[in-house]
Amino acid sequence: MNYINVLIQGKTLLCLCFREFLRLASPLNCGAWDKKLLKQYRVHKPSSLSYEPEMRSSMITSMEGLGSDNVFSLHEDNHYRISKSLVKSAEGSTVPLTRVKCLVSMTTPHDIRLHGSSVTPAFVEFDTSLEGFGCLFLPSLAPHNAPTNNAVTTGLTDGAVVSGIGSGERFFPPPSGLSYSSWFCIEHFSSPPNNHPVRLLTIVRRASSSEQHYVCLAVVLSAKDRSLIVSTKEELLQNYVDDFSEESSFYEILPCCARFRCGELIVEGQWHHLVLVMSKGMLKNSTAALYIDGQLVGTVKLHYVHSTPGGSGSANPPVVSTVYAYMGTPPAQRQIASLVWRLGPTHFLEEVLPPANVTTIFELGPNYVGSFQAVCLPCKDAKSEGVVPSPVSLVPEEKVSFGLYALSVSALTVARIRKVCNKLDSKAIAKQLGISSHENATPVKLVHNSAGHLNGPARTIGATLIGYLGVRTFVPKPVATTLQYIGGAAAILGLVAMASDVEGLYAAVKALVCVVKSNPLASKEMERIKGYQLLAMLLKKKRSLLNSHILHLTFSLVGTVDSGHETSIIPNSAAFQDLLCDFDVWLHAPYELHLSLFEHFIELLTESSEASKNAKLMREFQLIPKLLLTLRDMSLSQPTIAAISNVLSFLLQGFPSSNDLLRFGQFISSTLPTFAVCEKFVVMEINHEEKPDTGTEEEFGGLVSANLILLRNRLLDILLKLIYTSKEKTSINLQACEELVRTLGFDWVVMFMEEHLHPSTVTAALRILVALLSSPSILVKFKEGLSGGGWLEQTDSVLTNKIGTVLGFNVGRSAGGRSTVREINRDACHFPGFPVLQSFLPKHTNVPALYFLLMALFLQQPVSELPENLQFDLDSIWTFIFGVPASSGTVVSSIHNVCTEAAFLLLGMLRSMLHSPWQSEEEGSWLREYPVTLMQFFRYLYHNVPDLASMWMSPDFLCALAATVFPSNIRPYSEMVTDLDDEVGSPAEEFKAFAADTGMNRSQSEYCNVGVKTYLTNHPAKKFVFDFMRVLIIDNLCLTPASKQTPLIDLLLEASPERSTRTQQKEFQTYILDSVMDHLLAADVLLGEDASLPITSGGSYQVLVNNVFYFTQRVVDKLWQGMFNKESKLLIDFIIQLIAQSKRRSQGLPLDAVYHCLNRTILYQFSRAHKTVPQQVALLDSLRVLTVNRNLILGPGNHDQEFISCLAHCLINLHVGSNVDGFGLEAEARMTTWHIMIPSDIEPDGAYSQDISEGRQLLIKAVNRVWTELIHSKKQVLEEIFKVTLPVNERGHVDIAIARPLIEEASLKCWQNHLAHEKKCISRGEALAPTTQSKLSRVSSGFGLSKLTGSRRNRKESGLHKHSLSTQEISQWMFTHIAVVRDLVDTQYKEYQERQQNALKYVTEEWCQIEYELLRERGLWGPPIGSHLDKWMLEMTEGPCRMRKKMVRNDMFYNHYPYVPETEQETNVAVSAQSSAFVTALPRCPSFLWVPLSGQLRWRRFCELCQADDGQIGAVEGRAAAGRRRREVV
Repeated sequence: MNYINVLIQGKTLLCLCFREFLRLASPLNCGAWDKKLLKQYRVHKPSSLSYEPEMRSSMITSMEGLGSDNVFSLHEDNHYRISKSLVKSAEGSTVPLTRVKCLVSMTTPHDIRLHGSSVTPAFVEFDTSLEGFGCLFLPSLAPHNAPTNNAVTTGLTDGAVVSGIGSGERFFPPPSGLSYSSWFCIEHFSSPPNNHPVRLLTIVRRASSSEQHYVCLAVVLSAKDRSLIVSTKEELLQNYVDDFSEESSFYEILPCCARFRCGELIVEGQWHHLVLVMSKGMLKNSTAALYIDGQLVGTVKLHYVHSTPGGSGSANPPVVSTVYAYMGTPPAQRQIASLVWRLGPTHFLEEVLPPANVTTIFELGPNYVGSFQAVCLPCKDAKSEGVVPSPVSLVPEEKVSFGLYALSVSALTVARIRKVCNKLDSKAIAKQLGISSHENATPVKLVHNSAGHLNGPARTIGATLIGYLGVRTFVPKPVATTLQYIGGAAAILGLVAMASDVEGLYAAVKALVCVVKSNPLASKEMERIKGYQLLAMLLKKKRSLLNSHILHLTFSLVGTVDSGHETSIIPNSAAFQDLLCDFDVWLHAPYELHLSLFEHFIELLTESSEASKNAKLMREFQLIPKLLLTLRDMSLSQPTIAAISNVLSFLLQGFPSSNDLLRFGQFISSTLPTFAVCEKFVVMEINHEEKPDTGTEEEFGGLVSANLILLRNRLLDILLKLIYTSKEKTSINLQACEELVRTLGFDWVVMFMEEHLHPSTVTAALRILVALLSSPSILVKFKEGLSGGGWLEQTDSVLTNKIGTVLGFNVGRSAGGRSTVREINRDACHFPGFPVLQSFLPKHTNVPALYFLLMALFLQQPVSELPENLQFDLDSIWTFIFGVPASSGTVVSSIHNVCTEAAFLLLGMLRSMLHSPWQSEEEGSWLREYPVTLMQFFRYLYHNVPDLASMWMSPDFLCALAATVFPSNIRPYSEMVTDLDDEVGSPAEEFKAFAADTGMNRSQSEYCNVGVKTYLTNHPAKKFVFDFMRVLIIDNLCLTPASKQTPLIDLLLEASPERSTRTQQKEFQTYILDSVMDHLLAADVLLGEDASLPITSGGSYQVLVNNVFYFTQRVVDKLWQGMFNKESKLLIDFIIQLIAQSKRRSQGLPLDAVYHCLNRTILYQFSRAHKTVPQQVALLDSLRVLTVNRNLILGPGNHDQEFISCLAHCLINLHVGSNVDGFGLEAEARMTTWHIMIPSDIEPDGAYSQDISEGRQLLIKAVNRVWTELIHSKKQVLEEIFKVTLPVNERGHVDIAIARPLIEEASLKCWQNHLAHEKKCISRGEALAPTTQSKLSRVSSGFGLSKLTGSRRNRKESGLHKHSLSTQEISQWMFTHIAVVRDLVDTQYKEYQERQQNALKYVTEEWCQIEYELLRERGLWGPPIGSHLDKWMLEMTEGPCRMRKKMVRNDMFYNHYPYVPETEQETNVAVSAQSSAFVTALPRCPSFLWVPLSGQLRWRRFCELCQADDGQIGAVEGRAAAGRRRREVV
């Protein structure tokens, strides 16, 4: 019974009853405040609809019935206990939970018949089970004018009608067509054998001169097959049959009858909308169309309604006819059956409705009241676009014939209708009821015509109810609507505020949801009073009571519960923004409700049919900045951070807003340390939990956090996903990449690869960079440094300290009031990217993922997901890049586009590993294995990818490759200059460096960098590097060099870095030359087909020979230059074997070039110093070699006359022994500078001198022997060269001592010419590659060190980079920029917190006002009466004659007449007799606080004071008394 009572009350509960329902048991302040006035008060005066005596007595509030537990009962101290706040109300004083649950039951829609509406519409019900009939009778459907001959007798003027309301005739049928709209609900269809049809509309007319009534239009719903029958056949009413049986001649009446099969659409117990549209055809046939619930059922050809009664076949058609209509079963067709149906809003329109208007009328729902004159068309995009739809008229007002709503029903009599309306209609109604037309006692219910006030011809007065027991009207008054009259949504919010447990809070929120969902006015009121913000504030205060059920109720309140089936965007944007987007409500709630919230966001952004519009709406609500600032809370769990990250990834998809992307990038950069705090020691667990290395956080003051690194990496991964077009990362979104580069810049990405950052961060950043550089246009920008510094936008407020105050709070200064001056260097944001990476990435050589990414960038292959367990070997590399292992034999035939700068980065990382302390590493460690794998990668590409041939031979690559074996010696410039002075100025080292004008490979930069390491690397992978260089040289020997192209051997020999020392260069060049010589000899290179060195494609044997001879020439050049550090006899043996191979291969091969190299080598040997014993031994060995190979060297094949003359000069000098220090280029270079005695010049001891003298004697013998062989082979040549005749002794020999005076001077000139020629050869060979080397010095040795460059850098390039910053300076500026952005993010976070606090303060004030309204006198939960202590006064507003008639409360009365204790009473102080009673009644509210404020402020001040303790009250009273005494003194 209780449940039935609840349902009945939920439909028809009156406002007064509902108010008393909520005040039962006098919760909160519902009791009287004053006992003296209690007997005289009644809650409400009895209205005209008086209550029963029992009800009237129960509505009298009495203190006598209140127990001690009531909040307003007298307490132990004889004072009333007042509820000061709904949120902190006294225990047991709130509305009971059972009553809240009852309210939920009353507001929950229980009727499944509601179709698109949450409130049952007003209806007229017809039940045929009692009387067999029941209908609505419309007396005059088409009012007509009175006949002209009766105008005088009836008193009607022209244009007046004798029936209906209004003026002007209304014709029937309408000339163009008609539309009939009706909402109906079939409770029960009739069952056989009593098949009672549902007569939705029956229009009858008769001629004024005839008594025959013809049915001209009938709309009937058959009970048999639930099909709709429309008939326009003219039949007599008494003979009319509207339910055709199967035996009827149905096909004979087809032109005037139509049957629509709609049985499946009509469901019992549900409200349905029917629209019948009949169009009159002029040129075409007339048609009829039926719509059920907005959907077209069918269109048929149907004869239109005849224009005259009786049809076209009737004789003498009358001029005037009377038209009336039935809706339902008239008494004449009574038939008792089980049919029960309800008729809702019904309209008859004299216009053909288009399908769009039919759909609109259906969407308006059954609760719409009106005549379709100002309809706001449903606009799904209105909220998203911010456009309010303007009202439109669906039908011209003159075309609306009638509209019937059960809301507008009057209880009249026939006589009253006769008096108010007209006599003709009253007679028609009386006839239908079977009573007299003058009857004035029988009540008649009239449903008024809602279109009666519209312009146009006259209309019917409405419809009367015909029936007694089976007809009733019902106008629902649901609680959700009634609540608007007793407090509205504020009352439900009060229930939420009063909830003290989980069950109570759930019930209160459930009631709020039901009210808002079922009553549109409540929803609008919630927006008007900022109710959703108030609800969020209340939920924050009751955060500990929240659970998942309450969260889902909130989803239901917003309207996003079933997001997967929504067809529109977020329905309630205000609730979504104020409730769901206020993360303070849910973040720290129990059961991790925020995870469910973020998952719901993801559903809205993915599964909803309007996901894109939802994302746009969320971005408009500034959800991205809120989520980013929420991530600053380091107490968040990893699942929470993951959920927030997923939401951010969907909101940023496609980068629709550059400002959001900027905020996102700035937040990520704010997670970086502002100085070089090393993060490499932080250990990341697999389960993403924080486990930093021991002592790391303490050492750096807590600045290193694994959680922060995880957050940064997660956000970088989001950014990586956003620049791909799909989750599989198969294709790059070029537009997103361009937007990222334009908004943030390249320097933002490079910033995450600095030396001190965690490897996972560096890997994530490099993945982003590799994806960006897959676009050729972006790659060009990165090389040139065109885009940068975008992430520093909007930082002016931090730089200039002009942030000022935000909502009254100063956020422009840091703690202590001091402001930090920051600066941004835009030049440090625009730099070529690869040189900076060349400085950063070698610091992360232990990260294998970097090599995979750089290799993919190098080969311009798409980057997929990195393998979980990276194994840095060739198979893994090939599988990662091309999808197949290298061992499979599948060769990648062509690679068209490569990024050579990425190869330089790999070589830079190789260089760093080669010079790292590898000796302490175990076998198989990364420092030992990675360099080998890297060289295997290059070797594999070299042998299997022909498209890269040009890169291997390029000077850039060769310089970078050569630099890998040189140590990276970077020292301050001042130290370098000191080393330069020390080394160059040393007499002992002077002979090692030739003068600059000799063209030697010597510049100041060579001596500017003498570090700890003076030799090349000794890493095991060094051999692989030199082997690769050797392979490049050997393979290049068979190729013809292009015109004006420097040979590869020259490029490689001159490819040493600028800051390398001469010792390092000598070791490097010697290693290369020696390995190539050994390989050529081992391969018998000049034997042609018999050689083990095959000729590569595109080459020839002649080209090979020429290149080998050129290589030999370069070796001899380096020998004379002093850069070949091996014994010269090795070169002699090499040349001799080449000559021998050439002679074996072909007799006609020209050998002049190789003979010239041999001659130069021999002359170099003989011109060396022979002062010491080792030097003499080496010279003797050289003379022996010449003697042994005299047939080759002095034979007819060697016909170089210059060699013969120079050899004679050398032999003469050696025989004389005058130049023991040598007479070659070294001696000449030493003679150009001042000379100091070095240890070798000091006089040796005796034993040593004896060895030298013995060696001298052996040397003279060997010289004589060689001279003899020379004269024997080349005497004639010598005489021709020197133009002398050499004398012969008795034995036929030419003595060298005798020949000396004859040829000494001429041979000296030849020797000098030869030395000059050697200088030119050395200068020419060294000048082949200086330009290229100067360009690549930055690649191999660092970026931007232009001030350390020597003579190799040309003026143009030095001027180009004169103003560029060094890598160290760029890194320092990056730290400064990070600090600026971090300050900006901190400022934004402070502003966000202050906005939240101010919003909370504002909402709290609004809630205080609502509390006051609910708890004030005569409020919903306030006292019914005031106090006898209240004082009143006339309001100051004056009316006519300056009269003041309005009484208002006098809040200043007890200030003007305060209570004065007897001890302080004075004669000159005005007092009131009730001042003492006032203070006694409210002891917690001192009299001095009764200030002239508004009711709300007075109530708030009173509540605040009531929360204070007695000591505070006493202190305030003391200060007030002191103030009064001061005023008295004044």
